[in-house]
Amino acid sequence: MAELSKIFPNVEEYETYVNGGNLPSNVLAVVLSEDKTDVAQISFSTNNITGSFETFTCVGDQAYSELQEAYNEKVQELEEANTTIQTQASQIQDLEGQVDVWHDRYDTLYGQYGNLQDDYQQALNEIGHMEDLLDQRDETIATLNTQIQTLTAQIATANATITSLQNDITSYDNQLQLI
Repeated sequence: MAELSKIFPNVEEYETYVNGGNLPSNVLAVVLSEDKTDVAQISFSTNNITGSFETFTCVGDQAYSELQEAYNEKVQELEEANTTIQTQASQIQDLEGQVDVWHDRYDTLYGQYGNLQDDYQQALNEIGHMEDLLDQRDETIATLNTQIQTLTAQIATANATITSLQNDITSYDNQLQLI
């Protein structure tokens, strides 16, 4: 029985070792026996994970079982990688869903922020209008106070005139009675 001496990690190393030849791109490993009489390759199909096992020359029982074991390990690695990829793809979809939810929330908040900005601007405009009204009210109060003072002075003058006229009337009445 032949013992395995080397598993070639890549196609180039195998092709160099056996003096050229076309090795398919789906070959995972090539195994040679120590006496270099037994050669086998482990390959996989890109359509599924199960893969295939091909032997180029007659391989002893131990070499065959070692090749089968190496093949099974590669299939297991592919299945684990596929499971990891599916898990990560699911996580990516979940994260994309969360991004969409947060994007919607952002859009909602941004819209509300715009509404608040509009309300704030409207409130500032109303405050400005109220300040204008207060200024007009203060001007009106000042004008009315001036007019009240003028009228008060005119009333005082009119009262003085009335008092003077009443005194004159009383004086004329007294003079008429003397006559």
